[in-house]
Amino acid sequence: MRTPEGDDPVRQVFVSIRVPHDPPPWGRAEHERRERDRAAVLRRADPASPTREELDRERRERCAAERANPTGTMARAVAAYRRAIDPVLQREERRQRNEILRRGVPLPEPTQSSPPFTLEATADIDYHSLALNGIDPDLNDIDFVSRKLNSLTASTDSGLMLFTGIAMGPVRMHLEAATAEVEVDLDDWETVVEVPLETPEGRIAFSTLFGGGAPDVNMATSGPGTYQVRVGNRGHDVAYDLVVTEPVEDLLVQVWPSTAPRTRVVKGG
Repeated sequence: MRTPEGDDPVRQVFVSIRVPHDPPPWGRAEHERRERDRAAVLRRADPASPTREELDRERRERCAAERANPTGTMARAVAAYRRAIDPVLQREERRQRNEILRRGVPLPEPTQSSPPFTLEATADIDYHSLALNGIDPDLNDIDFVSRKLNSLTASTDSGLMLFTGIAMGPVRMHLEAATAEVEVDLDDWETVVEVPLETPEGRIAFSTLFGGGAPDVNMATSGPGTYQVRVGNRGHDVAYDLVVTEPVEDLLVQVWPSTAPRTRVVKGG
């Protein structure tokens, strides 16, 4: 029997799969709080954007209309699925979103006065991640090809994403910004990787997914250009995928300008 989807392979795939939706591990209340915080940021970026209450009302009205028009519902679902599997559309949507945020919510300038420097600090981790040189970091921005190269970093549209073992909570940060390659004691770290990073603005700074605490420093010591970033981790599996209130994991971040940057795993993976 011929189905309404016909011979369209995207429609056939869409109606043949069921993606399970697990509740977030941090609980519904925390999830809703994060959604409200994100909506507030977008609201400040674009005052014309709808509030959370307006979005909820619009969603209820849309659901009622879709129940009355199931054919239109399928068309919109297929269109959304096409966007989800099309990397070109994904990248364009992220570019437009980042442009809105750049115009509406300019990031503060880092306050570190005179690199090179070394610094011991802490950062608040969200979703196992911390952005380096990022604007509105979003897990969807990740280049998953680079993600497979090592367990600690991945390239994004706006820089790098650094990954931790803990899901949420503080980590200890060991930072070093230099003008030339620096040494690292491999015995102190379980995993060490090196990746390049471009900064046309001469600004290499940390940011978190939901605006939590991150070191307010500029790791770039020589203005715009290409830098080598070395990332190390210790304690990755101590509280893997858990929420912590005290630091149990350490991150090393060393940055220096480079004319021949490399991507390699120095130790571990």
